[in-house]
Amino acid sequence: MLFNILYNKEKRVIESCNYNQHINSKHADRIMRVHDLLYIKEGEWAIAQDGVEYELKAGDVLLLQGGHHHYGTVPCNGTVKTRFIHFLPHPADDVAEEAKQDCFSFPMVVHCADDPQVEKYFDRIISSFWSDEEYAKAKANAYLELLLCEISGIGRKARTVVDEIKAQINKTPHRFIRNEEFAEKYGWSVRTITSKFKESTGTTIHAWQME
Repeated sequence: MLFNILYNKEKRVIESCNYNQHINSKHADRIMRVHDLLYIKEGEWAIAQDGVEYELKAGDVLLLQGGHHHYGTVPCNGTVKTRFIHFLPHPADDVAEEAKQDCFSFPMVVHCADDPQVEKYFDRIISSFWSDEEYAKAKANAYLELLLCEISGIGRKARTVVDEIKAQINKTPHRFIRNEEFAEKYGWSVRTITSKFKESTGTTIHAWQME
C-alpha cells in the first residue's frame, strides 16, 4: 500500500514541527486532523495506525494520516529520538495499492537510513519554521515539498530494485545469491534491502529463492 499525497494543486502548510525525545514510553494515542510525518533519529519504536503495527528503527520515516487513529503498542526500550512535522492534509490524499498521478507516493514505512538528505530536510524544516527570519514559514513549507520528493524517490527506487532482484533470481535459479551481494550491487545496507524486499513481497529474499 502507498500513501498518495497530492502536490501542485495547493501549497502544503506546516502547522508544527520539532524534535522529540521519548524514554520508556509509548507514542501518543490520538486522532489528529493533520498528517504526522515522523522520522526516527535514534532507537526503535512500535506504532500502529488503524490496527496495523509498524516496527520502526533509526532512519525510518512513517506518515500517520490525519483523521486516522494512531497509537504506540508497547513502550520503547530506552530512549527514542525523533523529528516530526505536522502538516495540513488535502481531501485528495489517500492510501491505495498504486501510485496516483500528481501525487507524492511512498510506502507506509520508508527506510531512509542510507539517504542522509532526508534527515537534513527534517532539520532544515524545523530550524526554518522556528526562525525569526523573513519568509521563514515559506522556506519551511518549500523544504517540506523537497522532503516529500526525496521520500517518494526512495520509495520508487525500492520498488524498482525489488523487481530487479526478483528478475535476477528468476534468471539464475541454479545459483543462490546472498543478501550481501544484492546490498553491494544497489548501494544499500543489508538491513535496508531485506526490509524493502519483505515489505514489497511479504517474504524474505532467502525464502523467495528457495521457492
